Amino acid sequence: MARRSSYRRGLGYAGLSTIALAAVGVVSSVAIARAYGVEALGAYTLVIAPGLALTFLSTAKEQTALVRELSTLHPRDPRVSGLFYATFAFSITLTTAVSALTFAVAYLVFHGPVGQPDLLPLVAADLAAQVVLVNTCFNLDSVLTAFRAGGELLWARLGQAIAFPAVAVGLSFVSDSVWWLVAAGAASWAIALAARMFSMRHFMRIRVSAEELREGFRALPDLIRFGIRLAPGGIAAGASSQLGVWVLGAVGSVAQVGAYGRSWMLSSRLLIANTRIGEMLLPTLVERREQQDFAGFDRALGDSMRYALAALLLPAAVAGGAAAGVMEVFGPGFHAAAGALSVLLLLPALAAIQGIQGQTLLAAVGMPGTSAWISVARAAITLVLTIPLTIWLGATGTALGLVIGAVLVLPVTMRLARRHVSAPLSRWCGPRDLFAVGAAYAGGFIAAHAVDRALDGIPATALALLAGAAGYALAFVLAGGIRDRDRERLRDVLANATRRRRLSSVGAR
Repeated sequence: MARRSSYRRGLGYAGLSTIALAAVGVVSSVAIARAYGVEALGAYTLVIAPGLALTFLSTAKEQTALVRELSTLHPRDPRVSGLFYATFAFSITLTTAVSALTFAVAYLVFHGPVGQPDLLPLVAADLAAQVVLVNTCFNLDSVLTAFRAGGELLWARLGQAIAFPAVAVGLSFVSDSVWWLVAAGAASWAIALAARMFSMRHFMRIRVSAEELREGFRALPDLIRFGIRLAPGGIAAGASSQLGVWVLGAVGSVAQVGAYGRSWMLSSRLLIANTRIGEMLLPTLVERREQQDFAGFDRALGDSMRYALAALLLPAAVAGGAAAGVMEVFGPGFHAAAGALSVLLLLPALAAIQGIQGQTLLAAVGMPGTSAWISVARAAITLVLTIPLTIWLGATGTALGLVIGAVLVLPVTMRLARRHVSAPLSRWCGPRDLFAVGAAYAGGFIAAHAVDRALDGIPATALALLAGAAGYALAFVLAGGIRDRDRERLRDVLANATRRRRLSSVGAR
């Protein structure tokens, strides 16, 4: 029978997942952009916007509540199956209903300000894939997340990330129709669903007794009541993340939307880190709170923030400094969103810090409503800022609206989270650490930007990225970003790897 992995192991898989998916995403994005062009990518960005919004709109956050409930159960406990089936039945019903409403809104918007009614059949196809495939995958992820099954999640997600560009580029030899991109997306999620179903047998019984199923449905109202207090925040987050596409679609051209869509894609690949960290952190905080391990609770929270900042500001500095060269890699017309890319790459680090602290409020101490209304406030600020900034500065203004909204609500989240830890968080993530990542970001950005401006071409862009990474690492070390316990952990990792290698060699003999 499978066991619940440790937080360190789960977080390691989360980090590996973020890096692997970001790398695959960048390569696939360039390949797809080259195969289809900026106009087709602009149309595809508009097509999938309703489906992406549906992901946030069609949830009462019942999956988060389910993760919280499963975090104290053992794998293959009959209650796991009962709770999952009840939650999934609610989720698929809600998603189907909301998808119909989403299409109705899209119909009005595409006939109105966007002015692209011919794209509506593709919107309908994408929404159908969201309901049947994507929603089912997300529900299965709740079970894997509750048991910190980082390895299983990594392989399922990596398979989907590789399958999408492989199918899309292959179909581009037939034509550059946007239909092929929608079909490739559906095919990749079907592969991901099969991988998740294969992993389920380790954590959940597929067959469940009628009594356990009834128990699951009896528990469902409590899960919904907890989750629905988070729902406003999820809806607000979804609306604000897609706001830029709608505003640009209304006031700009399809080509502008396509260029912005690629810059947003690069940022969103890193935004996944926020989700991946939360997947491992949520059950960990619930578990440690249940065991009254308050020091472990604080350590997990503080170290997660420190590592997330250091990791996510690295690509923000490197790719942000070389943004002009990075966007030119996608092909003609994409360079217009270079400014937007530099700004958007700051968003993942800001979102990760807010998300990590939000775990304390929504899960560990049972304050989902507070976390939700912070997200609503952020969305309102973003809405107010994004429209005028987009009209004034184009895609760069859209990016600024998103980042400024995240910056303004961050102090509120930090202040609320500090009330629910047993010791000052500065013990784990203090001024010295913030200075180190700030100095590293400045060093990496300046180095990458200097090389990118001095040289031209794709090889020059690669050189700029390497220079930025070197500048970031050097500044981080010189500013004292590495603590003694980081060295201890590294020694433990290396010792464990050496021990496993020796055991493997003994077994081979």
